[in-house]
Amino acid sequence: MLSRAARCAAASLLALSTPPACMQGLGPEAPSRIPADLHPNAVMLQSRAIQVLLSSMRAQKTPNHTFIEHADRLFRLLAEESLAHLPSVQPIDVRSQCGTSRGLSMPDLNQVCAVAILRSGDALLNSYRRIAVGIHQGNLLIQRDEADPEKRPRLLICQLPNSMSSKYILLLDPMLATGGSAKLAIQTLMDKGVQQEHIIFVNMCCTPEGLRALAEAYPSVKVITCALDDGLTSGKYIRPGLGDFGDRYFSTTEIASPLFLEGEFDVPMSSVSHKQDWRDKYKMKP
Repeated sequence: MLSRAARCAAASLLALSTPPACMQGLGPEAPSRIPADLHPNAVMLQSRAIQVLLSSMRAQKTPNHTFIEHADRLFRLLAEESLAHLPSVQPIDVRSQCGTSRGLSMPDLNQVCAVAILRSGDALLNSYRRIAVGIHQGNLLIQRDEADPEKRPRLLICQLPNSMSSKYILLLDPMLATGGSAKLAIQTLMDKGVQQEHIIFVNMCCTPEGLRALAEAYPSVKVITCALDDGLTSGKYIRPGLGDFGDRYFSTTEIASPLFLEGEFDVPMSSVSHKQDWRDKYKMKP
């Protein structure tokens, strides 16, 4: 017969080894890493609703219109959760018709600016426009150089409000792969006077490499994500990921549904160079 202390110890070990309820029943491929082990200020949101929507978006055969619908639903959840992580949200007493309870205050939107890393970040920004009407907004157009073996990013457009230094910034990009674009965006915000501690990077799917890169460069930036994937392919795409998020969400492919190359699934089909470049129309003829 085990003593009470022994039974309590055994119960504690069982609780630590048992996955959260939202992750149970998802099979051996359910994420097991802890983002906080890779970045000191990383938070991964967990719910069955998130897993259902992500699973649909990951599926190769999900048509674009369904992908867009499920992305918007997931972005709504992500936007609500990220706003609730702002420091202006504080414990309060709430008086109802039948009594008093403890709760949380609404965020102060006057202290917040949502900045999208274009183009995919604009899809996430739309959710903030709907649920936080009047929120300050900004855009950064950052594209990685596909001709560069390291896929290093370049800043092409910077559109930010004045007086950024005192605000908390929600930096938006659905995918965190190498971390290059996110680091360039964070450095751009800091150059505008934003404190590192005031930046919350909001994303849907990230890699260990991306989280480590942000932790090394900007450990005080908070990261809120929905999934931590296996890593990167040789083409610097997220594995297993969602394919090319921008092409699938904005329907900028010439195919009816997302297809992938055979073999290692290194590069989404919609991203390979066989697609016609719109700039070809404007090239001078010899």
